[in-house]
Amino acid sequence: MSEPSVISLNKNDFILDKSLLVIILNDKLSILKIAKKNEYTITSIKTTIQQIITLTNQIRTDYQSDESKSFLSKKSKPIFENAIETILQLYTQTGDKKYITQAFQLAEQSKSIILMDALQQAQARQTTDVPSELLDKENSLKRQIAQKEKALFLKEADANILNNDLIQLNQALEKLTDTLKQNYPKYHEAKYVTELPTIATIQNQIKGALIEYFVGDSTIYIFKIAKGQAAISVKKIPLDFPLAKWTKQLREGIYKPFLQKVRSDDEAKKYAQDLVDIAYQLHQKLIAPIIQPNEANEKLIIIPDGILGYIPFDVLISEQPEDATLFGAHDYLINDFQISYAYSATSLLEMQQKQFTHKATNDFVAFAPTFEGEQEVAFVRDVDAVRGELSPLEYNIPEVTAIQALIGGNLFTGMDATRANFIQNVTHSKIVHLATHGKANDETGDYAFLAFTDTEETTDFRLYNRDLYNLALNADMVVLSACETGIGELQKGEGIISLARGFTYAGAKSIVTTLWSINDNRTKEIMEGFYGYLKDGQPKDAALRQAKLDFIENYSHNAHPFFWAAFIPIGDMEMIEFSDSWTWKFGLIGLIGLLVFFFWWRRK
Repeated sequence: MSEPSVISLNKNDFILDKSLLVIILNDKLSILKIAKKNEYTITSIKTTIQQIITLTNQIRTDYQSDESKSFLSKKSKPIFENAIETILQLYTQTGDKKYITQAFQLAEQSKSIILMDALQQAQARQTTDVPSELLDKENSLKRQIAQKEKALFLKEADANILNNDLIQLNQALEKLTDTLKQNYPKYHEAKYVTELPTIATIQNQIKGALIEYFVGDSTIYIFKIAKGQAAISVKKIPLDFPLAKWTKQLREGIYKPFLQKVRSDDEAKKYAQDLVDIAYQLHQKLIAPIIQPNEANEKLIIIPDGILGYIPFDVLISEQPEDATLFGAHDYLINDFQISYAYSATSLLEMQQKQFTHKATNDFVAFAPTFEGEQEVAFVRDVDAVRGELSPLEYNIPEVTAIQALIGGNLFTGMDATRANFIQNVTHSKIVHLATHGKANDETGDYAFLAFTDTEETTDFRLYNRDLYNLALNADMVVLSACETGIGELQKGEGIISLARGFTYAGAKSIVTTLWSINDNRTKEIMEGFYGYLKDGQPKDAALRQAKLDFIENYSHNAHPFFWAAFIPIGDMEMIEFSDSWTWKFGLIGLIGLLVFFFWWRRK
């Protein structure tokens, strides 16, 4: 009995039929997984997995809306888990590392479909010859769909009318997509055909080690790619521990003492002990199996999956401390590694290699709005205003003023820090800095928002995640010095739908974002240190790490992770070339040239 090598699907097949076929193939794969491995079953496994990938990609191109793609991610995640487990069985049997590579590529294939489509579409527009009027029409339809969906979410108009408008707009977009596919196949292919990077390519592009997680229903798979080591390795961690519970306990151990009143020293000690206990246990499960003690790589690129996106890996500790309350003395992961993050290895390389259509004309722009709400109450030690509810922020304007004094650029503060000014000025700057309130949305991630100054002329002072999808940034870095910008709705397969991902969608090469409501005054200190090290020419992750380590050293045992661990860097971590740095270099070269000429003239 021979196996079919391909699945023939014509254009008129229904998406439902393809989805059912994927389910059938997954059931077949489950049978092959428990069957005796011989030449026939190995061939069948490879063919079945390839068929699943082919069908999943075909369904992906059929779906136009982000909601549909999100649904695809959710439904395909357990199928990819089954495929990864099956292919790794072949590695266990044969010892052939090509199967680890294939398992890694399956993990990559399952990640961030919506984000990858956006990044590929931006690249496709730059590298293909589609008429600008068709691209403008495509953009316009997507913008209108986003506006209607936003109005539906905010209940700004009759739901029936909005739904009818959405049906018509989606039909128009599908029709245009068919036209582009037929008349400009290279553009369509560039948008949807994801060429996964080879292991060698990843090794050449990264510095240090890349750690990618795939969290399944029963197993966590941890892949590692590093320079100067075996090309790729993998560890299987049984999910026999309460990962969701531990993640929640870690986060609560960090911020709960500062967001509610601690009634006694004993209660504060309990929070501290719970924090270090969970940080140690998570280190043992997530880091210790894949990172060797005293490993030479000083740089880690973490690609989390699912609920791991809520964890600040900086605070994981390798040794249980004798005194949990001596926060400056713990063996944090940040002590040994500079840590950055990415949504996938594929998206990381896309962000690193991104070329902007228009060069930024300004080094730095910052927004520090004014808020008139009631001041938050401080409960513990000298905690100042927390950037959570829309209370006044005492330190956001001094923060951006200090950064401007260091690197120059433009500020929009107080009544000038409006949503309209942001949209008008954000696309021209190399660095975009927002010192404001942010709010995650755990139910609908597209409607997490950043807050701007609310004026009498303002119709909406909130910038929603969905609004970011229609921006075209030329930013090397966006810094979200606001609360909860790195968390949001957790969608299985897609990851966390956050404001940070929204800015990635809009075209930023890197993001510095936050995982919880942050302390206003301490944020100012860390940001000043961060920009100082950037100005000195350090890479972004190294600059942020050093600013955190300085904070820990300065505050010693009072350096609770609540104050410094919320900030995480995502994407391209290369150093930033400031305009005046080249002015200084050219000036120095000119001066040297004059001195050479002067001594030559005197000697002559």
